[in-house]
Amino acid sequence: LHLLQRYGLVASRTSFVKLYLNGNYRGLYLNVEHIDDEFLQKRFIDDDGGNLYKASWGADLNYWGSNPNSYRSVYELKTNKDSNDYSAFILFLDSLNNISDSDFPCYMERNFEVNHYLKTLATEILIGHWDGHAFNKNNFYLYRQPSNGKFVFIEYDLDNTFGIDWFGVDWANRNLNNWHENNRPLVERLLDIPYYKDIFNAYLDTLLTDLDTSSLGIVLENKQDLIKGAVLSDTYYRKDYGFQYSDFLAALNNNYGAHVKTGLLEYLDERITSGQGQIQWIGNLEPPCDELPVEPERNLIKIVDFLGRETNYRPDIPLIYIYDDGTVEKVFVWKT
Repeated sequence: LHLLQRYGLVASRTSFVKLYLNGNYRGLYLNVEHIDDEFLQKRFIDDDGGNLYKASWGADLNYWGSNPNSYRSVYELKTNKDSNDYSAFILFLDSLNNISDSDFPCYMERNFEVNHYLKTLATEILIGHWDGHAFNKNNFYLYRQPSNGKFVFIEYDLDNTFGIDWFGVDWANRNLNNWHENNRPLVERLLDIPYYKDIFNAYLDTLLTDLDTSSLGIVLENKQDLIKGAVLSDTYYRKDYGFQYSDFLAALNNNYGAHVKTGLLEYLDERITSGQGQIQWIGNLEPPCDELPVEPERNLIKIVDFLGRETNYRPDIPLIYIYDDGTVEKVFVWKT
């Protein structure tokens, strides 16, 4: 979740908590911000009144017909429960699955935060979050913004990451462009479009460059130092898979065995090395939607990279140009 926030994505905040009941220490826990009305008020200022759907296992985003009852058990409406309205959500799924290939890009640009999702997907894959939508059809929210009618994809429950494995899959080396499972129309239809696949790979490349294990190692070591006393005195810690305090101290660089196949930094090192050889992009592709408005006169405010950091013009690097009229352009300039 820290990485999602670092990359400008909508995500919960977290903190460590020492839990006491009636004065008795009951262990160290991770306090995760709930995705609810209050969360929306803080992330979508003056645009927080929309429908929020919580997707649990089985949420492949396929169209299951027009009956709302077909969706309620998997996609739970968490806001505006009195109206209990699934109509816009079902229409989105119908279009996502059934609209023609020629109409699909413009429909998605009008109804879904495409770039936000492509960056989310890139992050999901790089951290090995197999218990999300792309692989396990699980653990995400869709929020429909009232201001523009666009759905936003929000991740949650990211505990099965960084090499945790129950399937015998080598997540650190799994191909980035063929990482998802079949029958995932959101992922498949977007990545079938060369322009979006290029954007996705540009995010992958930028994130791989940013994932420096040396600096992340310092961050993780500081967190480890912060909580190690609480872990040492946590008698409940050992009840989870037989973990010992020594396993906690070794977790950054060594595997535990069983479902913990790699240490955190070990996973990242391997993912970065393998991922750098899996990037696929073409560059200088025309946007697939021809309904974009004619641009008015405007002035360039700044140039940022795909992580939102301000920079200057550079060739061979995907950049975003931000203008004073609120428009943005994704720019790829390649040396020849």
